[in-house]
Amino acid sequence: MNRADRRDSNYDNAVNNPRSRQIEPASYHELKQLLGTVRVQRDEWQQRAKENEEAASQLVHVQQKIQTYQIEANELKERVTQNYQFFVDEQENHQKTLYLYNEEKAKISQLASSCSPARDPNLPTRS
Repeated sequence: MNRADRRDSNYDNAVNNPRSRQIEPASYHELKQLLGTVRVQRDEWQQRAKENEEAASQLVHVQQKIQTYQIEANELKERVTQNYQFFVDEQENHQKTLYLYNEEKAKISQLASSCSPARDPNLPTRS
């Protein structure tokens, strides 16, 4: 290989020992820029963590409200069931009472018709 083919003085070493080449350390400017980037990312993650904590707190609050509403709904369902059963019982009692009333009414009508004297259709009626 001619000297004119070389790119720099370390070219021969790089060609002969490709793994020996070390990466140059980052410059001060690059490190400072990376530090700034990392700090911004850290601040963003802290903000997200804070938002997540607030959301978790709100979630717990909402879950407690849902649980309260579920308990309330179950109590209302129980009351509805009791009220419906009461309504059905009262309706049944009403039907029994109405049946007994109609039965007694029929008996009275029957007694009244059997006790009254037979009327002559030719007799004048009182007005």
